[in-house]
Amino acid sequence: MLVSEIIDKSGFPLFVVEEDSIGYDSQLTMAGQSQPFHRLTYVSSYREHRLHFLVNAAFKIKRVWTIPPEERLIPVTQRGKRLPRACEDELLQKLREPPEPLLRGLSTFLYEGIVRQLTSMPMDLRVEREIAEMLSDHREAQRAYLARQVKDLEAHFLPAIADVAPDKIYAASTTMNVVLVEEAAQIAGVDPGPLFQQTPHRQFGEQLRRLLLDVEQPGYRGDRLVTDAWADELGLRDWYEWMRLDEVR
Repeated sequence: MLVSEIIDKSGFPLFVVEEDSIGYDSQLTMAGQSQPFHRLTYVSSYREHRLHFLVNAAFKIKRVWTIPPEERLIPVTQRGKRLPRACEDELLQKLREPPEPLLRGLSTFLYEGIVRQLTSMPMDLRVEREIAEMLSDHREAQRAYLARQVKDLEAHFLPAIADVAPDKIYAASTTMNVVLVEEAAQIAGVDPGPLFQQTPHRQFGEQLRRLLLDVEQPGYRGDRLVTDAWADELGLRDWYEWMRLDEVR
């Protein structure tokens, strides 16, 4: 049913692939001219949640293909982009002058990671809210996945992480994780762990969560509004740009 809805709505099929090298529990790449199919990838350690990944992907694809092609904008950043100089200077100090190849690789990794987190999380959270409201028969599968997210994210609040990450990057990432844990815990009906309770970024996280909840525009247009609002709040607005999907893929 879901797969046929995706094809009917977008005109492209969905391929589901298990792959452990993606760096995330799952990843959705939408179709375009150079890729005539949607690709949903998940890691083997999350295999039990693949049904939820499929439902989540279906909701995302349908909301993007509901709007006209000229409004199907996706966030893009320059490949190989590095952190600003001030952040790299912090890395140099905290890692005790690492060799240039290591610094370059880590800088690019952190840049791409924080941009991906920023440009995916608002849509993820809004979609999870829709699934919870609209698919009562999927509730248990969704709650199981979100409860695991709350558990797995607990280690991200370890204070030691701040010792090796630039302050701006650590603060932005942790603040967004605060919102993710709060939203996931609420839907799943579980309590966050002690490291979450102790993080000093909870107050800033509440500001981002208010921005998430205050945007009333439905669908993908609202997703973009929340993304830009978060970027402004975190000082990351110029780290990505919106481009038409059919110009990128």
